[in-house]
Amino acid sequence: MRVDIHWLCGRDSLGVRRLCPGRRPPGPFYQPTEILIIYGPALGAFIAANNGKATKATFKALSKLKCTNKYDKQIYMDLMTLLYKLLNKARQVVFLILVIINFMVITKGARRSCRTTVF
Repeated sequence: MRVDIHWLCGRDSLGVRRLCPGRRPPGPFYQPTEILIIYGPALGAFIAANNGKATKATFKALSKLKCTNKYDKQIYMDLMTLLYKLLNKARQVVFLILVIINFMVITKGARRSCRTTVF
């Protein structure tokens, strides 16, 4: 029985090379091989990391996730405005702290250089 070394070391964990052997994958907009490469190991790691009860509960909860029109554009704009204000305030506070620290370092260095020693 022939064992493919790429299958063992994980470079071809889902048989992507077997789907497109020696030819380019289809177009730039839809690439099923890329979907397999990204979502396959993620799903496998999720199943391996959780017990059966948690996995089943997660898959049952996925059906409850639906696209809703509960939120409109105004709520999103309010959220973006709040986010902008918070990040801007954080930036100003961090800048002020850096200025204070820089001033403390400069004055501490100036005090050291002003000391004279008498021999």
